[in-house]
Amino acid sequence: MYGFARGLDPVHSTPLGWSIIDHATPSRFPRAWAGCRLVHALPLGDPKLAAFRIGPVDVMRPLQPQPLLLVFTLGPHREQRRRSLLPAWLQGAERRLHEQSLESILAAGRSAGCDCRVAAPSPLDLTPNSKQIEQTGRSFGERLRGSIRSVESDSAGRPTIVVGSDCPELSADHLRETLRHLADNPDRVVIGPASDGGFYLLAFNRPVDTELSRVRWCREDTLKCLLAALQESGRPVTLLEALADLDTTNDLERWLAAKVPALSAWRQLHHYLRRLLSGLRRPSVPAVMGTPIPVSAHPRRGRSPPARRH
Repeated sequence: MYGFARGLDPVHSTPLGWSIIDHATPSRFPRAWAGCRLVHALPLGDPKLAAFRIGPVDVMRPLQPQPLLLVFTLGPHREQRRRSLLPAWLQGAERRLHEQSLESILAAGRSAGCDCRVAAPSPLDLTPNSKQIEQTGRSFGERLRGSIRSVESDSAGRPTIVVGSDCPELSADHLRETLRHLADNPDRVVIGPASDGGFYLLAFNRPVDTELSRVRWCREDTLKCLLAALQESGRPVTLLEALADLDTTNDLERWLAAKVPALSAWRQLHHYLRRLLSGLRRPSVPAVMGTPIPVSAHPRRGRSPPARRH
């Protein structure tokens, strides 16, 4: 008995293509068989099998390796203290903003089929399907490169996507697009440029530690430095659409001024913060208006208007 089986891509959750497999001996393909779903079985002599020109030994397409998503963050509490996007008495709302940022990118990673890891300097309360690694190093560049190196043993042979937790516009669609670009060329590097001169996403198949060591971090020309280093190494680069990080109060206000999709996980918090900031800008009005007090004003003496001529 032979069967038609369809391998499901764990990254995109889309069919990899139809394969003909020996239904009687699935153990011949233990790894590939585990990721396939038998959808229809045909007897060996069925004429429909002739169109596939199968031989005695059938080869299945191997499944794509699961990509790794590395979220580089300080954690909601430390991100709040570092940025201070809202007044001090609204610390709870800002903390919720950073918590939602981390939850959103992890949800996007799971939706895109990624193995999610979070690099943070202190323990975080994460979901069971997300693992945390510790950041080491003093400077931003040292901590970022150290975090990437700490997952290299697990990420060998599969795509790696590195993102921050301060870009609310980043979605699962951006991650899927990134993985499609990486599948075309193993040497390719995908970058998501940020509006402040940095980048919100860095993805690769082969390590880029040498190139990252040449970058000047946390500057307006950080992205230019990275592109120059990659060009010098001969690595092809693909740029995604530019998105804005939430680094300043102006960044937050611009994001709140924009519309969010109706089904976005950000919608409720977006509306709440928008109303909150609108109330802060509204001028105060006395709760009780007193009775108007008449005031007599005498006109100043001055020159009379010219006489009308007839």
